[in-house]
Amino acid sequence: RLCGGKTVTVTVRKDDVELTFKTSASSLTGHKDSYSTYDIPAADRREFERVFGRYASYTAEDITAVTYCRRTIYEAPFDQKEAEALSLKMGGM
Repeated sequence: RLCGGKTVTVTVRKDDVELTFKTSASSLTGHKDSYSTYDIPAADRREFERVFGRYASYTAEDITAVTYCRRTIYEAPFDQKEAEALSLKMGGM
């Protein structure tokens, strides 16, 4: 397991859209091609479906952060492409 808890908060980024939701920690274990929304609580799952589509799933590459009790237990590396895009949005600062 990722941590001692049963539920973690996951942030995913797909097609430049970011969404944070809760899911079962056990649903993120093991190597999988994609993760089902089955273990996401109903309200968060409806929001996931509204944002990404009814039959959407997410992959490990989509996950940008995992937190448990407000403590970050995983954070994706910040890549150069994202830094350049952020710089353009901020007016090239």
